[in-house]
Amino acid sequence: AASVDAAEQGGPKWREATANALIVAMDQGEREMFWSLWERYIPPTVRAGDMETRGLELEVHVHFAVFAVLPLKAKVGGGKVEPGSVEMRALKAFIEGPGNALLQRGQGRVTQYLALPSLEQPWNNPQLAPVFEPEWSRGVKARLERALPSLLRPPPAPQLHALITAVSGAQSGAGDSGAQRAGAEAVAVANGVLAQMEVLLAETGRDKSQVDPPRRRLAAASRLLHASEQAREEGRGGGYEEEG
Repeated sequence: AASVDAAEQGGPKWREATANALIVAMDQGEREMFWSLWERYIPPTVRAGDMETRGLELEVHVHFAVFAVLPLKAKVGGGKVEPGSVEMRALKAFIEGPGNALLQRGQGRVTQYLALPSLEQPWNNPQLAPVFEPEWSRGVKARLERALPSLLRPPPAPQLHALITAVSGAQSGAGDSGAQRAGAEAVAVANGVLAQMEVLLAETGRDKSQVDPPRRRLAAASRLLHASEQAREEGRGGGYEEEG
């Protein structure tokens, strides 16, 4: 079952479900969820290697900054933007960090976006007013939908079968503390992989029970490993008693 999951994880259905999750997070202003999925499924090498992707990332940062202050714009007389808000800080940090390459390439829009956190009512600025219109966000969403299928990558994960085999193999080294440590480490890594799989299945609306068979195999191997460790400790304790 684990190998089937691994194959499906990079397939069309997985890409479609993951892309939909990103789009929904964007539509609903769920900034943390969006960037968590973005960073998990779009590797840094992909993001850094393409200026179009970097530009799209900038526009999504602007979208979330604008989304957060739209209620202020709707107030009678207009509210005032808080430059220290999470969204504005994130936008500024991106432009000054990863987005600086866009600035170096002379893309004037980057300078305009950098002004967003410093203006009390940026929607009144003629150069920034368009980003507060629904059409602008719809355009970003459309560009994101077109780009995601080629950007998404399933996260690399150790093969569960190999990890569980390592746990089982450690049982034969019952008298070897190194083998026991290696087995315990394999248990920890395998549990982490299973947890990752459960999160992915939940996020993509699939049945989490698919991880049950490898989890049961891991639990059985872990119990045997623990029993071997206990036997080793008891043997060591018996030896000390006889010496005393």
